[in-house]
Amino acid sequence: MDILNLAKTAHNWNQITRAKYIYRRLLSDAPNHGSALLGSAILAEKIDQPSVALDFLKRIEGSEPVFFEAQLRAGVIQKKLKNYKKAIDHFSMALSMDPKSSTALSNR
Repeated sequence: MDILNLAKTAHNWNQITRAKYIYRRLLSDAPNHGSALLGSAILAEKIDQPSVALDFLKRIEGSEPVFFEAQLRAGVIQKKLKNYKKAIDHFSMALSMDPKSSTALSNR
């Protein structure tokens, strides 16, 4: 099993500390690893650290396969924080990539 799958498995088993450690280790070797950044963001959101989650999401490049999901998650977090303009910007970016996204459409 590769390191990313180890992190995802720990995350799925709700082993937050272990998952955070594994994601950190992966990011120390590959600081722009989109899936590790997304996983770290999801964990931060799960433990009620929205600003930390947004920091991870901002680091995901547009060329990453997880960029669409990062935009959706950032929109949801910004909406929870009542940063409606920023939320709309993220949902609009997601819609530009997938005009039929029900999540982006219903939140925009």
